[in-house]
Amino acid sequence: MPWHPQAMTNDCRQTARLLLTLPQLKKFYLAGGTALALQFGHRVSMDLDFFSPDYPLDPSHLEALKTGLRKIGRFAIRKEEEGTLHVVILETAVSFLRYPYPALKPLLSWEGLAVASYEDIALMKIGAIIGRGAKKDFIDLYTISQKIPLTDLLKLSEQKFKHSADFYLQAAKALVYFDDAESDPSPRLLKPARWPQIKKYFEQEVPKAVKVILKSS
Repeated sequence: MPWHPQAMTNDCRQTARLLLTLPQLKKFYLAGGTALALQFGHRVSMDLDFFSPDYPLDPSHLEALKTGLRKIGRFAIRKEEEGTLHVVILETAVSFLRYPYPALKPLLSWEGLAVASYEDIALMKIGAIIGRGAKKDFIDLYTISQKIPLTDLLKLSEQKFKHSADFYLQAAKALVYFDDAESDPSPRLLKPARWPQIKKYFEQEVPKAVKVILKSS
């Protein structure tokens, strides 16, 4: 798959390259909107979300991570708590998050950064939409679903989130609830995607996907 670095702002690209010198980064992979935009080139993304299944982000590891960041240069802490660290480097928001769910597909590599597959990003987006359906997450998931059917993604969710038996039912409800997203600003799109069309897609496809899954269970 060709990469689309034009989907990142210049500041975001510069920050990503600075972070390559961070020793702890080898424990993390890039996911979220920027990782997806790198793969699909569908929108501009300006933040970096790093996830780790095995870097604890407890107080001692948080301190070690901040020490590493200080060696890179100036940064500002936005929020810090066990399991998460949110900072700003240059003008880019960067998050480090403990994420215990397994990657189902092999990690990719872009300029030395480990990057989650679009399948895993899709499942993470579904999880985010269950929590709070942001417009950018619906747009991202719609973009991925043009490559892999929503039914297949919901089936995969049973593997990634196997300890949550009703995950796909939570997803089915959240994927047709748009109230939280309506007032969100639209991200800067590089490929056309109309919000009414995206909502219609989920309203049509979610019931079909649930029907298929229920029949096969």
